[in-house]
Amino acid sequence: MDRITQKNIRAKTEQLNRVLAELGVDIDASIYGANGGWSINAFDGSVNISQGIRTKREIFDQLYTAIEILYQVSRQQRKIKPATYV
Repeated sequence: MDRITQKNIRAKTEQLNRVLAELGVDIDASIYGANGGWSINAFDGSVNISQGIRTKREIFDQLYTAIEILYQVSRQQRKIKPATYV
């Protein structure tokens, strides 16, 4: 894969928020980078939901993994149809 840029990371963050919104979850995931490290935050930055990320590649890979897991969850939920009562 090509070099990971902040633009790539921001795009993945937006994709994560879209998948979460499809699931009915609003945690407002955001990215914060400072002091030689990166973090994934929620709720306007008030909660750090990542640990020990040092490089843009690591944060990109973690975002990719989270998105794939959530996508699979949403796919399974779409398959489950609510029971209809007669």
